Amino acid sequence: MVTINYRLGVLGYLHIPGETINVGQFDQILALKWVHDNIELFGGDPDNVTIFGESAGGYAVVTLAAMPAAKGLFHRVIAQSAPFINPEANGKVAKGIMRQMNLKKDDIEGLRKIPPEKIIEAQNKYFEKNPTDILALRPLIDGDTLPIHPLKVFRNGECSHLDFMIGTTEEEFKLFSALDPNLSNITGDGVENLIVAYLGGMGIDMKRGKEIFSVYKEARSGKLSTEPKELATALITDSIFRISTIRLLEAQKVHQRNTYNYMFTFKSTAFDGSLGACHALELPFVFGTYNIPLMEGFIGKTPNKELSEKMIDAWTSFARTGNPNHEGIPEWPSYDVEKRATMLFGNECKLANAVFDKERAAWDGLFEI
Repeated sequence: MVTINYRLGVLGYLHIPGETINVGQFDQILALKWVHDNIELFGGDPDNVTIFGESAGGYAVVTLAAMPAAKGLFHRVIAQSAPFINPEANGKVAKGIMRQMNLKKDDIEGLRKIPPEKIIEAQNKYFEKNPTDILALRPLIDGDTLPIHPLKVFRNGECSHLDFMIGTTEEEFKLFSALDPNLSNITGDGVENLIVAYLGGMGIDMKRGKEIFSVYKEARSGKLSTEPKELATALITDSIFRISTIRLLEAQKVHQRNTYNYMFTFKSTAFDGSLGACHALELPFVFGTYNIPLMEGFIGKTPNKELSEKMIDAWTSFARTGNPNHEGIPEWPSYDVEKRATMLFGNECKLANAVFDKERAAWDGLFEI
């Protein structure tokens, strides 16, 4: 396994039209070229390379699949909790950060004269004042380095040569909502208004927003908690992570048989269980680092060694063959829109079909690109 460093934030994803864009992605491509040229010397196979990443890393590997400069450098993709982020360029953030450094929005030469530490300081000051803009520094469509939306690339069959595995945790948003007192104190009516307003910010009208909220409330009734905070967490988890995951699965399965979906369902016992199966919780299990110091504060006191071994074997099997099946888990079929097979990785590893399907169907026609 090869791990890499690449530029982040302003240093990696500041967009100045005609000057710089997606350089963090090109750092990754440079690393992949190094792997292609050198990995055989370490016992690796340059013709059998899998890229994988989580969260921003999940978004990055999906984006690499859509970048012409990366074609041929890898053969499989594992995307963990890749968020739905509109990759259209927005000049507001770049202009605001440049202004923090007393530079005009297109002054690349002036920017090059500023020490990296000062650039990072300006970036942080901007996001302190504008926290909702923090996801703006990301891979962006420019018609050249990233010609079109990654989902369109998958849908067009341009990634048909890539074996593909993608999944989420069951309660992604709890990493962000667990300690939010505003969500903890919200009432029934308040949560519906919050969700409708939130969806409105995504371009979903009030009527459709109310319909989606009602579906979630009804689908969970008698099965899972319908407390306001739990409803909000479930719906926002799907809007950011799970529905975009499903869209990519639906697109790729048409062109590539080796397309697999998973959901991580193990729940942390830290913070009195308020984290649940939250964002990033699968990482110590995938890497086998669940027992390192301080991890107890994230996972809880009862990490599951057997779960970690099963996930490591699945990730390794997929990297080696394009198929995550191994003798330690039930048979894991490829994804299709009839059964929507999903491997659940939790205290028990089991296959499930059409997981949270009523909730999934509530988003039909949305996030289609």
